[in-house]
Amino acid sequence: MENLKVLSWQCWLLGLLFAVFSVAQLICPWPDLIVDYQFYCSPILMTIGGLLSLILIYGLDSLKRLLAPMKKGSVLRVIWGFVLSNLIIIVVIGVLIVGFHTPLATHNIFTELHQADKLDRWLTILMLVVQIPGEELIMSAFTLPILNYCYFKNVSIFWSWTIANLIGCIIFMFLHLPAYQDNFGIVLAVGLGRYPFTMLWRSTNSLRGGIYAHYIQDFVRLVPFLF
Repeated sequence: MENLKVLSWQCWLLGLLFAVFSVAQLICPWPDLIVDYQFYCSPILMTIGGLLSLILIYGLDSLKRLLAPMKKGSVLRVIWGFVLSNLIIIVVIGVLIVGFHTPLATHNIFTELHQADKLDRWLTILMLVVQIPGEELIMSAFTLPILNYCYFKNVSIFWSWTIANLIGCIIFMFLHLPAYQDNFGIVLAVGLGRYPFTMLWRSTNSLRGGIYAHYIQDFVRLVPFLF
C-alpha cells in the first residue's frame, strides 16, 4: 500500500473533499425538509463517499487492489487486532479515570438503542452494517496519502506507517467528538484504539482487515441490545 501513487494533486484534493463531505453529512444535522431521511441515507452516502474518494485519489484499479481478499492466515490477525484495540482502550480509559478522574461517556448510538424498540434496534444495526465499511474507506482516504507521501520522501516503511497511522488516529478522534458528547478523554481512548485497525491493512494486505475488525468491535458492543 505504501507504493500507491496519487493520480494527481487535483484528484487528491477532490477525493479529500468527498471524504470530508461524507463525514460532515453523517455528523451534522440535515435541513429540516429532509432530516427524516438522514438516518437511512447517511450510512449509504458515507460508504459511497468513501469509495468515490479512493477512486478519485488512486483510480478504480487501485481501489480493487485495496479491497482484494486478505492474504492467507489473516483471520487470526483480525482477531488479534480486535483484542489489541480493546486492550488499548481499556488501559487508556483506566489511566484517565484513575489519574485524571475523567467521566465516562457512551456513544450516542448506544444511548439511542437503549431507548429504542426492537424494530428500531434492528434498523440501526442494519444501517451500521452499511456504515462501518464507509468509515474504514474514509479513514484510508485520509491516511494512505500520508503514508505514500512519507514513503516517497524516503522515510522507512515502519515510520511511514507509524506516522500515517498516528495522524489517522488523531483525525478519527476529532471525528468522534460529537458522538461522545465532546468528552475528549474517551475520544482519546477510541482514537488510539483504532491503531491496530489501520495496521491490519498492512498485515492482511487489504482494507478488509480493518473493516472486519471494525465489524467485530462494534457488533460485540451491540449484542446486549439485540434481545
